[in-house]
Amino acid sequence: MTGEAQGTGGVGLLERAHALEAVEDTLSLAAGGTGRLLLIEGAAGIGKSRVLDAARARASAAGFRVLAARGGELERDFSCGVALQLFERPVRALAPPDRERLLSRLPRPVAALFGSPASVDALDEAGGFALLHGLFLLTSELAERGPLALAIDDVHWADEPTVRFLLYLVARLGDLPVAILTAGRPAGHAGAGELVTRLAAGGDTRVERLEPLGTASVASIVRAELDYGVPEEVCAACRELTGGNPFYLHELLLTLVADRVDAGWLTPDRLRELSPASIARAVLLRAARLPAGAAA
Repeated sequence: MTGEAQGTGGVGLLERAHALEAVEDTLSLAAGGTGRLLLIEGAAGIGKSRVLDAARARASAAGFRVLAARGGELERDFSCGVALQLFERPVRALAPPDRERLLSRLPRPVAALFGSPASVDALDEAGGFALLHGLFLLTSELAERGPLALAIDDVHWADEPTVRFLLYLVARLGDLPVAILTAGRPAGHAGAGELVTRLAAGGDTRVERLEPLGTASVASIVRAELDYGVPEEVCAACRELTGGNPFYLHELLLTLVADRVDAGWLTPDRLRELSPASIARAVLLRAARLPAGAAA
C-alpha cells in the first residue's frame, strides 16, 4: 500500500463523514444526470487515497461503472498517461468490430491513441482541441451505457494534457451521468501546477479538505493496533508526535509492534525517542524537492 492508502487496523474511517457525504452527493447528482467533480484534498499521508477507495466502492455499489487511474511524479511527462489509464482497458475490452465502430466516430488523435501500439503522433497532438473533444466524446459514449465514475488518485501528479481534458470535461458535465472523483495535494504544493489549481477552483468542483485526526481518534487507532492497555498520556504523545497524520501514526505503530514494545516500557518520553525509518525516508524525499538547504 502507498503511504496515503494506509489502513488503521480494525478501525474504520474516522473523522471523514463529511467527505463521504460529499461522495454520496456527487454520486447522487451524477446518477440523476448532472455530473460533478469532487476533489478530496489534503497533505501527504492524511488519508486521501483511503477516502477515494471508499468512494470507488460506493460508486460501484450504486451501479456506476468505475474507471480508475493514478498520477505519478515520474510519469507526468507522458502525454495523456492518466487518460490512457482511465480509458484503455474499457476500449480494448470491446469486441474488435465494436471497438472499430467506436473509434471511427472519434477524432483521429483519440482513435490513434488507442491503436496498437498507441500512435506517437497522437501523443504529440495531445494539447490540441481535437484530442480534448475526442476524449469528451469517448466519455459521453461510455456514459450512454450507464452512469460513469472516473476515479483519479494523486491528481496533482497528472500529466498536463489529462488535466486539460478534465477542465474541458468539467465545463460540459451538466447533462452527463458522470462523477469525477479525485484526490490530490492542496493548491500551492510543489507538484500541483496551475491547471490543477484551476481545476480545484472551478465553479462545478466541490473540494473537501481532510484535516488531521483528533486525539480521540488517534487513541482509538492506537488501542486497536496494540494488544494491551495504552495510557491516555501515551495516546496524547502519539497525537503530538504524528500531528494526527494517519500515515505517520500507522508507521509509528508498526515500529512499536515490530520492536515488540510492551506496556511496561511504553512512556511518552520513550515514544519520542523512536524514529521510524519509513517516516524519515518520506520526509527526506519531500525535503529534496524544496530549495537548497531544506534537507539539512
